Amino acid sequence: MDNGEYSGTITLEHKEFVKLKPKTSHVARIEAVDINGGKTVKNIYFTRVVNKLHVIGKFRSDKLDAVVSNLYLSLLWEVANGAIPTVRVCNNADDVAPVWEDCTQAVLNRVPFVLANKNKTAENWAIGLEVIIKRGTSTGISWFKSAGGAIK
Repeated sequence: MDNGEYSGTITLEHKEFVKLKPKTSHVARIEAVDINGGKTVKNIYFTRVVNKLHVIGKFRSDKLDAVVSNLYLSLLWEVANGAIPTVRVCNNADDVAPVWEDCTQAVLNRVPFVLANKNKTAENWAIGLEVIIKRGTSTGISWFKSAGGAIK
């Protein structure tokens, strides 16, 4: 680039990114030194913004020898006002193409969820869980820590 401008991407490793506090100003300092010892320093100011939290988990048990038809799911989480939660489960998580079912309302209303799927192609039954929290209009912080529950 003849005009001295640089265009590119700066990538942070995940372990460094998560250390940055959301909604706080941060600075990346870039120092360039030429072959004659001349140097220039540029500061790039940025704010960490997280627009979506997405967690997928799989729960297996040697004792899971039959199809799970009912599931009560309890999440340790916080969904900020204006954020959009989605919770999906499947009872055939080991399949190549699991059948995901939306149980968001059951989780929010703290009631059991009846799974419609009765089929699997994998050797074993396994419970899959997917939690998505989209920022939406929220200005607050949402988080997810763990899941528990009961199956039938």
